[in-house]
Amino acid sequence: MGRGGRGGRGGSSAVATATETQTARTAVGGEMATAAGLKKLEEARAEAKALTPAEVARLPRMALDRIGPHPLNPEHRHLDKEELLDLISSIEDLGVYEPILLASRAAILSHEPDMAELIPPEHEFVPIDGTRRWSASVHADGVKDIPYVLRDDLAAPALAAKIFLTSSITKLRLTPLEEAQGYKRLQKYTKVNQTAIGAVVGVSQSRVSKALQLLKLPPVVQKAIDAEYISPHAARQLLELPEAEREAVYLKAVSSLKDRDGEEGGPERTAEAVRKAVNHTKAQAEKAAAAASVRAKLTKGGVPEIDPEELFGADDWRHVLRDNEVDQIREAGELAGAVVHDSGRVTYYSTPPAPRHRVSEKQGEDLGTAPGFEEYSNGIDAENGTSGDEAEPLYSNGISEPAPASDGQSSVPSADLAEAEAVEKALLAAKAAHDERVAAMRRIVATPDSSTLVDTLADAILAAPLIDFDDAAEFVTAAGFDVSAASIELLLLAGVRPDIQRAALASALGALEAEAARAHYATNGPWPIPIQRHVRRLEALGLYTLTDYDRARLIETE
Repeated sequence: MGRGGRGGRGGSSAVATATETQTARTAVGGEMATAAGLKKLEEARAEAKALTPAEVARLPRMALDRIGPHPLNPEHRHLDKEELLDLISSIEDLGVYEPILLASRAAILSHEPDMAELIPPEHEFVPIDGTRRWSASVHADGVKDIPYVLRDDLAAPALAAKIFLTSSITKLRLTPLEEAQGYKRLQKYTKVNQTAIGAVVGVSQSRVSKALQLLKLPPVVQKAIDAEYISPHAARQLLELPEAEREAVYLKAVSSLKDRDGEEGGPERTAEAVRKAVNHTKAQAEKAAAAASVRAKLTKGGVPEIDPEELFGADDWRHVLRDNEVDQIREAGELAGAVVHDSGRVTYYSTPPAPRHRVSEKQGEDLGTAPGFEEYSNGIDAENGTSGDEAEPLYSNGISEPAPASDGQSSVPSADLAEAEAVEKALLAAKAAHDERVAAMRRIVATPDSSTLVDTLADAILAAPLIDFDDAAEFVTAAGFDVSAASIELLLLAGVRPDIQRAALASALGALEAEAARAHYATNGPWPIPIQRHVRRLEALGLYTLTDYDRARLIETE
């Protein structure tokens, strides 16, 4: 194709391309228009490469100060003089022996008037192909102009966006945000869906989708991604939160790193802090929703919320009801009210002391011998045992229950009474902490990650000598997970790896928590190291807040 033909077809081709772009507003139409433009570009490149030095010398030349970077081409932001030194040296010695392809500002604006803000009026032309040659010429000594071929038929922004995006991806020149912005521009100019964008550029639809998600992040997070302070994968965790909360949660996570040791840390530490902050925020939102739901049910049932300490003082723990006592107390008209905890857990209180704390007409039946003392309904079992046929019954912590005195008066020493009360308080604290951990474990199983899965399974294996796996299986089933032999066999036969891994994670968590919840630890600590790791992991993931009960059973120098 001759040179004269190139100069003369710019205007008509621009009109044709503009018309084509306007009519191609469907996904398929936009993709076809882009494909046609790419074919023209390849032909133009081939023609430019085929020109002899003599032919190049006869081409018109454009003053460098009339040319500016194409706003849709991110590559120009990554080109510096050091990278272009060899090309600069060649141009200074031999000149530019292959022309660049230019499009006029006017032709570009005829397609997309909004781009007037991106291309200054003094930049009358922008490169469609040959950005490196133009940039090197700008840095070369004594070079004031460059040979060119005007190709206004390639000025359509949809085509330029595709050309520059594909080229930059191939050359690995894009930051994650630049790639995302490139996909967004293709969506805008070609009106194609993500699948079509992937096909045009040569990447998968999932890559396009994940990249575009980054543009939903707050500007401060996007800047952190570009600065490689946080990885795109870690940053996308913030998208699990409502838009209004993302920036604050990110800044809080980063601030926690500085507070810890005064240093910001690298991408891995930032990712860990963000994951914890996101999990914590989600858990708090779930707890708030659960608490609101419970309050609505209490109000409907006519059960008031109370302040136990204000009503009962330091003896408020004596009025705490266990699950199997609530109906009895309600029927007796002795229900004082309830406390709704942040997690949605409810503790009911009776106006007189709970049945197990009342002194009956028969002396000595105090101190926890009422029905229900031996076992919590949530699976925290008291440890009862005997040593020989004549052994006295034991409290859950191994303290012997004194027999009633023969004179009808209670023979319970005050020291034993105080110790039994301490046991009761510890058991109540154990139950409350256990309930909170179960809620955290459900969230882990719902959205497991590989590192948590591996670490949890490892700790469960290490804790195997400590664990009664019958209790563990019962606990897991009560927590809502089917890990029966039949269920596991079906999972294995189906080969659904995510479901298999989720079942394994639930089983491991259940085994660890069954041990952590044993009433033995209410008065005998600390927990074994694998159990401590289990509790600390829940806290580290941002799903659980350590209680005083937990801290008393953890070794600080683990």
